[in-house]
Amino acid sequence: MATKNGLVGTQLEEWGARPTHERLRLWLGALNGLLLGTAVAVGAWGTEWSRLRALPVANPYGSLALGSVLLLGLCTLVGWLTTRWRIAWLTVLAWVATAVVAVITIAHTTTTLQTAVFWLLDRRFWGLQLFPKSETSFVAYLVSGIFMILGLLLLALFQDARLQSIGHEFLGGGRPGFSAWIKFMLPLLIATAAGVITGSMYPNPYGASLQAVQQTIQVARAYDGDLFALGLEDGVNYAAINAVRDQMDGAYTLQVTAVDQTTSTVVVMAYFDSGVWIKCRLLNEQLSFCEDASLPYTVGFAHLLTGAPLPEDCRGCLVKAAAEWATWLAARGEQFAGEPIITRQAAVGSYILMRAESGDGRYALQCWFTGTSLVQLDRCADVN
Repeated sequence: MATKNGLVGTQLEEWGARPTHERLRLWLGALNGLLLGTAVAVGAWGTEWSRLRALPVANPYGSLALGSVLLLGLCTLVGWLTTRWRIAWLTVLAWVATAVVAVITIAHTTTTLQTAVFWLLDRRFWGLQLFPKSETSFVAYLVSGIFMILGLLLLALFQDARLQSIGHEFLGGGRPGFSAWIKFMLPLLIATAAGVITGSMYPNPYGASLQAVQQTIQVARAYDGDLFALGLEDGVNYAAINAVRDQMDGAYTLQVTAVDQTTSTVVVMAYFDSGVWIKCRLLNEQLSFCEDASLPYTVGFAHLLTGAPLPEDCRGCLVKAAAEWATWLAARGEQFAGEPIITRQAAVGSYILMRAESGDGRYALQCWFTGTSLVQLDRCADVN
C-alpha cells in the first residue's frame, strides 16, 4: 500500500511536468473554458434562440450567434492561457476580466452586435448606425454583472485543483470516471445561472416584440369577428392592426427596425411578398398600433423626384430631405419618363434602401432612408 501511495504521490508531483501531462493539462484547460463559455451563452440567450426559431425572421440568430462565438472563443482562450500560466492571482484576474467582457457582450447583443452582423451580411449598409448604441456606463456593467463576476471568480479560485483532480484520472491512458465528469460539469451550473441572471438585466426585446406581431397577424387573418372584443378577452390589443387588416395576404418576413430603451418602445416591420409593408409600434411589448409603412418610401420618394403634389389625405407621405438632396433629386427628375418605378432593395434596422428607375429602363438611382416616426432621406447615388 505504501508503494502504491508513493506512486500516486509521484504522479501528482509530475502533473504538468511531463510533455504528455502538459498537453493533457492544456487540453483540459481549453475544454473547461469552452464549456464555461457555452454555459454562459446558453444561460443568457437560450430562451431567445428557442423563441426566434418559430418566427418568420430573416437572419434571426445573427447577433446571438456572433455573441456566442465571441464568448466561446474568449473563454476557451482564457481557459488555455490560465492553465498554461498556473499563477493563481493571474488566473483570478483573467477570469474576472472575462466576466466583465461577457457582461458587455450580453448588453450589446441587440445594438452593437446586431449592427455588426448586418454590416458583414450586406456591405451596402457598412458604417451606418443600424441599431442604437448602448449608453450604459462601465460602472453599470459592473453592478449588473456582479453575479457573473462572482461566479467566474469562484470557479477561477478552484480551477487548478479541479483540473488536476480530473487530469489524474487520465494518467496511464485511463478514461475519466463518473466523479471526474461531475467535477467538470457541475460548475457549469454556476456559469449558466450567471448567464441567466445577467441576461435578465439586459432583456432582448426582439423575440417578444416579434412574437406579439406574429400572433396578432395570425389572429387577424383567421378571425372574422370584432378584433377589439376578442382582444378584451385575450388581453391583447388585436384591434391595433385593424387599419391594415385587409392588406395582409401571403407570406411575410418580420424585422425589428427601431428600439428605444428609454421609452421601452419597439418598432416592427412586416414585409409581405405581395409588396405590402406594415409598421407596428409596441410599448412595453404590448401592441399599440399598426399602419401602412410604404407611403413615405414610395409616394413621398416619387414626390421628391417628380415634384408631383402629395395626396391631401396622405399625412404619412412626407419625407424630410436636406435642401442639398432635394435639389439633387429634382435635377434628375426629368430623366424619368412618366412615373418612376420605385422598388425596395433592402431593409435593415432603421435604414431602407430604395431604387427608382425610369419607365424605359435607361436611368436609375438609389437612396437610403432612415427613421420611423419621421422618415428622412439620408443620401442617394446614381446606379451605373
